[in-house]
Amino acid sequence: MKRNNQKTFCLWPFGIRLFSIIVAAIFASVNAVSAFSVKVGDLYFTTNENNKTAQVTYQSFQNYSNYSGLTSVHIPNSINVNGVVYQVTAIDDYAFYRAQNLSYVSMDVGIKKIGKFAFNECSSLGSIIFPDNLENIGEYAFCRCYSLQSLVLPNGLLSISQRAFQECSKLTKVDFPSSISSIGHSIFYKTDNIRDIYLHNISSWCDVDSESSIFYGVKNVYLDGKIIDKLEIPNGVIRISPGVFSGLKCVSSISFPSTIINIGENAFYNCDFKELHITDLKFWCSVDIEPGNFNNIENLFVGDELISNLVIPSGTKGISRNVFKGIASIQEIQFPESLGYIGDKAFSNCYNIERIRFNKSINSVGNYSFYQCSKLKEILIEDGETSISFGDNSFRDCPIQNIYLGRNASLNGFQNLQTVLNVEIGEYVNDCRAFKWENYVDLRTIKSKALAPPQSQNFLDKQYKDVIVSVPEVSKKAYESDLIWGPF
Repeated sequence: MKRNNQKTFCLWPFGIRLFSIIVAAIFASVNAVSAFSVKVGDLYFTTNENNKTAQVTYQSFQNYSNYSGLTSVHIPNSINVNGVVYQVTAIDDYAFYRAQNLSYVSMDVGIKKIGKFAFNECSSLGSIIFPDNLENIGEYAFCRCYSLQSLVLPNGLLSISQRAFQECSKLTKVDFPSSISSIGHSIFYKTDNIRDIYLHNISSWCDVDSESSIFYGVKNVYLDGKIIDKLEIPNGVIRISPGVFSGLKCVSSISFPSTIINIGENAFYNCDFKELHITDLKFWCSVDIEPGNFNNIENLFVGDELISNLVIPSGTKGISRNVFKGIASIQEIQFPESLGYIGDKAFSNCYNIERIRFNKSINSVGNYSFYQCSKLKEILIEDGETSISFGDNSFRDCPIQNIYLGRNASLNGFQNLQTVLNVEIGEYVNDCRAFKWENYVDLRTIKSKALAPPQSQNFLDKQYKDVIVSVPEVSKKAYESDLIWGPF
């Protein structure tokens, strides 16, 4: 114990000295970075002697309010300091922070970056002239610029960082250039009065990496100066990035070319499209549509034809996830003999489908594939020797009453159903544990064509009394001697 106390006592002075050295180093570093090099006119600059560049900055790390008296600022593309020319390339982080009388800013070509918080809380700033080769706008750069009403972002702009225009409460119009490639999280957070968005190239917009839902509350979208009410994805577009059109409620129709192969997560989240137009149904079946897209579409058009009877083309091998999700016009579906699988949520929320027939070629049906098909009452699974696999909740919240099972099905096939009245079991079935009989409290009839009693879950006592069961005449004794089927 004494040895430990002595060791601590000896190290204590060293610890104090080490802490002092670290703190001093930090402050030295801060001062070296943030201290201005030169003042030219009303502006402070830091300069880089190696590449002869400069950036606009503030007077000192401790005082951001050194521009509080300015009402307008023009930022040049170069400065001359004692005969040496420096190219001005950036506006430093916090450079004009809380310059609350500043109402006008213009920048020469050559400024490529606006740093984070650069014009934060410039509450009088109402007009900004950006240079065409500006590439980056930093996070919170124009946050709480309460007087800003319109925004024309320059050609050449590549990225806007998170919350760059947060709480710009008077901002009503934003013009995005076709050069933009990255939009950070919540760039218009609490900027709730934007009514007009201007775009110039839909193909390039489809490729934007966006973390913001910029269309929420927008009343009009303009393409090359004209209001659009139908969004046409151009031919040649193969992918639509996540989130890029989320919240778009002012456009009622969307069309896709046969070049599209992927629609990113939430790309069309919370959009109010009434019509979906495609050109090639077989191609559309193969499109990978990630979660968070397309709800409550009223009508599907293939070319000019409104689709109520959906005939999947011959040769189609699979139906990808989400591709027909929420389409109200679909009332019937015909699957080809070539079809092998149906993806997750492929037909979920298609509330006018009443009957589904699964061909013997179909061996896999995905999770929630027919979820909340609120008129679906009949399922027919064709006879076959190969089994069919159902994902979780494939028929959840469907009012299914009649089922024909022509081949073995996975155990979770019909577990969540509660409205089943009549079941027919085909001759190839030797395992019908897909039926959870105890959930079917109103079950009326079971007809089995299977010569041998199929494996089964238990029945309710009430069902043994009330349900009418019919089996092949030659198999009656086998069923009567079976532990589960016998009590009937």
